Amino acid sequence: MCERLIILSGPASIGKGPSIAALNRFYSEIQYKSVPVIKSKESRPDGPRPDERDRWDDPDFFRPKGDIERLKHDDNFIVGGCRGFPQALDLRKIREIESKIIFIEVYHTIGAQLLNCDYLKNLEINTIFLSPLSKQEIEDLKCAGICVKDYVVRIMLHKQLVRARFHGKRLSDRLLSDIVARAEDAFTELQRASKYSHVIVNHDGEGSSNWHQFPNGTFYDEPEGDAKRTMDSILRIFCNTGGDGAEYWEESLI
Repeated sequence: MCERLIILSGPASIGKGPSIAALNRFYSEIQYKSVPVIKSKESRPDGPRPDERDRWDDPDFFRPKGDIERLKHDDNFIVGGCRGFPQALDLRKIREIESKIIFIEVYHTIGAQLLNCDYLKNLEINTIFLSPLSKQEIEDLKCAGICVKDYVVRIMLHKQLVRARFHGKRLSDRLLSDIVARAEDAFTELQRASKYSHVIVNHDGEGSSNWHQFPNGTFYDEPEGDAKRTMDSILRIFCNTGGDGAEYWEESLI
């Protein structure tokens, strides 16, 4: 029976995937089970990333958009929108898994529904948000008269482009349109960060050399810099030894 649920969220390309992959690789003694979020195949305009190819035809990970939308009428699923594409979470997976810790990486529209789910009322829930900026950096931007929203969009656009190049993607018009949409959505996601119990600042987005990771997901060395600090902060939360290295944001911050 599950005792703790750990929910991770944050903007696209912020480094959620590499963080958990690094945790699995370098701290394999951490025992937990993960529940995948079902994503629409249409959300990958140029096909799966190298690290997703082995899951592309697995309905627990990817399904056509129409198939996911039909799950709205099934009480066993939570369905939420994500930048114009539906995603779904199979609640039966949470009920069936035998593990004291269950981990879920979700977009905030599903996370909000998950926190209000009756099934989770008796669970200890830790929520983590990965942010490209710290509280201090946001306050500094405000003091300098810089529009925080525009700044966030620019840096997340850069992270998206770095990730695309890292995965060998050709920058087609369709892919660029998707990248821009994800970058523009990042500010909306940051506005939800105050709802999370832990905000971890990570400047090393997916594709950063500090992860010491190949595009297929293999690590050739342990992460360094912000990548390592992010991994270590998440590790402490998994081990239930506190949230050192994390921030808490007030609603008034953004």
